[in-house]
Amino acid sequence: MPPVSDLVRDSRLKTRFSSKYTQHVFYVSGETPRQRKVRREERWERGESLGSGSFGTVWLEKLMAEQTNSKFRAVKEIRKVQRGSKAIDYSRELEAIAKFSHEKVNILTTTI
Repeated sequence: MPPVSDLVRDSRLKTRFSSKYTQHVFYVSGETPRQRKVRREERWERGESLGSGSFGTVWLEKLMAEQTNSKFRAVKEIRKVQRGSKAIDYSRELEAIAKFSHEKVNILTTTI
């Protein structure tokens, strides 16, 4: 397997999966430069399948929070399979996901 690009490595989230939700743990900067980073958790509930392709399935997920506004996102679940004796190179697929997950590109975020 080729080495992972900096973009993919830097975009990595500590994630836990269950059959009903996805949980992310990440750290955000404090309000002042002297304040430590603050640990945040998000839980996203899996909804319906939006479609599938050669690498996997795209799911609709809803943020499980006590806010009045609901947030949704599309999440791609990549199947990790091996074809014959060759390992599949996922680096281009992961790099595309990382690029389109960036805030500057993330135009599909919907708040209801």
